[in-house]
Amino acid sequence: MNTQQLLSMLKQQLAKLEQDALIHDQNLAPSQRQSLQEIERFNSQLFAQQGAQLSPCITQLRQDIKQLEKQLYLKLGSNV
Repeated sequence: MNTQQLLSMLKQQLAKLEQDALIHDQNLAPSQRQSLQEIERFNSQLFAQQGAQLSPCITQLRQDIKQLEKQLYLKLGSNV
């Protein structure tokens, strides 16, 4: 499997994860959103998001994948 195929699979998984995160966020009661507002759900070095909603994590993952693509492009381009 080549790099482009792996990136494509990663993006597909992210799309599925995004749908799950949106459903999760829609199902949160307002009281849950407020009660978890200041709680870190994930390692703060990996995600800059706090609270109950997961959709900000998806946004961050999307940015990380774009950065990964850029780094791979630069690295692969320098090998030519």
